[in-house]
Amino acid sequence: MTDTRSPERSRFALLAFAAVVVLAIGWFGATSSGAYDPYNPGSDGTSDLRQSLEADPDREYAAVDSYDALEADDAALVVPDSEADDEAAESAATFVDEGGTLIVLADDPAANEFLAAVDAEARLEDGTLRDDRHHYRGPAMAIATETADHELTAGVERLGLDRATALEPGNATVLATTSDSSYLADGPDSSRGEDDVLGPRPVATVESVGEGTVIVVGDATVATNDGLEREDNAELLANGYGDADRVAVFAPGFDGPPPLSSIDSSAGDRLGFPP
Repeated sequence: MTDTRSPERSRFALLAFAAVVVLAIGWFGATSSGAYDPYNPGSDGTSDLRQSLEADPDREYAAVDSYDALEADDAALVVPDSEADDEAAESAATFVDEGGTLIVLADDPAANEFLAAVDAEARLEDGTLRDDRHHYRGPAMAIATETADHELTAGVERLGLDRATALEPGNATVLATTSDSSYLADGPDSSRGEDDVLGPRPVATVESVGEGTVIVVGDATVATNDGLEREDNAELLANGYGDADRVAVFAPGFDGPPPLSSIDSSAGDRLGFPP
């Protein structure tokens, strides 16, 4: 006896396979996997920040690859590339000097060269902050438990850190510090040594430079999709760019939106693509 259901099953299987292929093409064509990339929906991407800014009717979002593209009243979030050339640093310095707000997210002392180039005083220390008492999933994900009374910390009581480092503020104003049980270790997996002194460490600062402002956070992950979900990280960033009409985001290795990123969002929702 002939099984009349076999052709139907074959057609269904073919359609299902085709749907998977279309979804895969849409996913990879509309997203990125680069760390800090604004089109990366993964834990280390910044797609949530991009979508939040794009949905804000009072603010313009821009992903730019040159400081020359910035305007004096912009706010720019940057994870400094240790290999940034002198010309880029000079352009960043001009942006700040003319009134821009630069929010520097970094946990590597290599970024100190960039901070010096824009005439900021805050510097990153060498090592990883750990806290055996106040942390998220482990001591290397310390929680900054103290915040200053400042307009930039409105609604900010704690910051959730991830392999962050401490700051030497210089004359900058300290916005947030870790708890009395924190210490600066050699690395994220290093336990406290005899020379590791317990005590609060600055992790966020703000300072005026020229006509502009430089905010430094000793954690490169604060603006990532994972980082925005922890404690009051999102509030601190929002306060930082609160007065800007346009927010620009830089990321190491970012070379523009994926080819299908401009697909109509409603069509993407119907197909199951990320927004």
